Amino acid sequence: MSKKKPYYVWTVFLIKADFQDDNSILNTMYAAQLAQHTVGLADGASATLYVKRAYPAPPKWAKVLGGAVSPPIEEKSQRPSALMIVRSVGRIFGLTFGSGKALLQAESWEQEFGLKFVLNSVDEDSIREIELSGFDALLQNKQAQSVRDANIDEFEFDVDQEVLKSSRGTPKSSVFGRHVSGRDCIHISCQTEVSELPSLLEKIFEESQKTTYAEKFSWVGRMKEVRSSTQRDSLDNLLLEKIKNENLGKMWIAPPEYTRWQDGSGFKYPLDKGRYEDIHLGKFLAILKAKNKFAALTVDSLKRWHIEVIDEDDNAQAEWSIYRCLYAEVEANGSTFLLNNALWYEIENDFLKEVSEEVETIQPLANELPTFNDADENAYNLRVAQEEAHFCCMDRQTVELKKRGLTKIEFCDLYGLNREIVHVKRYTGSSELSHLFQQGIVSAELFSHEPEFRKLVNEKLSETHRMTDPEGKLDATQYQVVYGIISKSKNDLSLPFFSKVVLRNAKRRLSELGYDIRIGKIVRTDGDSGDEQDG
Repeated sequence: MSKKKPYYVWTVFLIKADFQDDNSILNTMYAAQLAQHTVGLADGASATLYVKRAYPAPPKWAKVLGGAVSPPIEEKSQRPSALMIVRSVGRIFGLTFGSGKALLQAESWEQEFGLKFVLNSVDEDSIREIELSGFDALLQNKQAQSVRDANIDEFEFDVDQEVLKSSRGTPKSSVFGRHVSGRDCIHISCQTEVSELPSLLEKIFEESQKTTYAEKFSWVGRMKEVRSSTQRDSLDNLLLEKIKNENLGKMWIAPPEYTRWQDGSGFKYPLDKGRYEDIHLGKFLAILKAKNKFAALTVDSLKRWHIEVIDEDDNAQAEWSIYRCLYAEVEANGSTFLLNNALWYEIENDFLKEVSEEVETIQPLANELPTFNDADENAYNLRVAQEEAHFCCMDRQTVELKKRGLTKIEFCDLYGLNREIVHVKRYTGSSELSHLFQQGIVSAELFSHEPEFRKLVNEKLSETHRMTDPEGKLDATQYQVVYGIISKSKNDLSLPFFSKVVLRNAKRRLSELGYDIRIGKIVRTDGDSGDEQDG
């Protein structure tokens, strides 16, 4: 009986074409620690293996146990790492072992080589695992696994709000073994022995260069993070040039994460002792000019200077760099790039246009909401309800829904006699606005589907606004979901792109339920100084 051929796991990077010799590929930090070996391959070919010397050391868990162990742990281990450089089909491949990736010069490999290979080599129904990066209110990263081969649609991720970072699946061809996975590199479990690697690498390269994945997964690549430091530096310099020329269109600063503001919260700019209710790019630049720092402004200083969130006693509660607070949309080499939460993204122009055009179909409110001249949103909502009998204040009037594990849910901020479900938020950053739009979806879905939720909401409403039969069947077409955005700008509302993506999703889901969706600008007339962002 013949012995079964074993499976081998290979990790493969495709080296960029402009890295032609081994010295340019190797991380110079470890050059003196590498031992060089020749690896024999089929047909008289060879590869070069670089092994990083390792020295015996106690395992990390032994240090955790420390002196509590008797007798002391004397066992030591060594974990050498290695990089094998193989040439095939006119390209160079780096195969890593252990922590061998660290032996590669930074950015010497092609990005998303592994992801494209996986999507080309597997069927839509053969996905086992996906890793996602989201652009919703939480900007969360997610990973989902299946115990069987599954269609990618079964993972239920939103192709408009989430970006596929990596994938694992069962390949169509047995040449590629049992499972393949990857993002930049490829992890492949197959029966190819080391001598046969050039032939395998040739097939991998051919598969990675196909564009068939774009037919099966047309949404891949519409939004992607810029991960090349050279390209990021170029975009940072373009951003700095626009700031110094005071060409601030589609650029502003805002809190980079969703925060529940406490009463009395405020902000402090760097180089300034003042206290402010909001942060504005124009105000920050004015401070720099007053301190004679504007001309010397650099990208490094944008990353070094911080904005503080302070409580009513001026104690710091949080801080973010100016760079992290910056939102910007810039065009370079015919492409559109966005800076959001200190990360650059490239957006496919057709997708940018598609999202913007659909959001523009959302109708504005027929009647403007009252102007804002208040300490915060809660004070605004209370005042509007007191001054205008048309509205009932529901801000902070949460209900506990048993079916949701007694989760506290807020129905809306203001509820109108004409069945307007109004959600109010100050115009700040992408994260805050995305939270606002997502909040409207959750509230409306519960209002449509859960009689218990409607009953509890009805108990919180004033008598003039109550429903006659809250537990009866709801006709959502009789209701309007309104997003009221507070802004001081004299311009029309101009939302950050990622917020537009979330708003488009809200429009679709609310429309499917039957709701009429509207968006309204609440004009801000209070005296907080500083130039307002585009919104």
